Amino acid sequence: MRRKTTTAQARRRHLAIGVGLEAGLAIDAIADDLAELLDKADEAALSGDIDKLVDALGGLGEWAAISSRRL
Repeated sequence: MRRKTTTAQARRRHLAIGVGLEAGLAIDAIADDLAELLDKADEAALSGDIDKLVDALGGLGEWAAISSRRL
């Protein structure tokens, strides 16, 4: 079995969000994609663009559904 290693910063981040190693590593793996979706949703909400907001929130919903199966 391969041993997984993390940095102290990553372990602190995982602890702060209340997840263990496996979940933390899974979140780290998708963090950039998640940040992009959150930025799109934020921009759409601030600009009042409902269509873009719906698309961004739909993307977040898809991400959540897929990710929950992995975690």
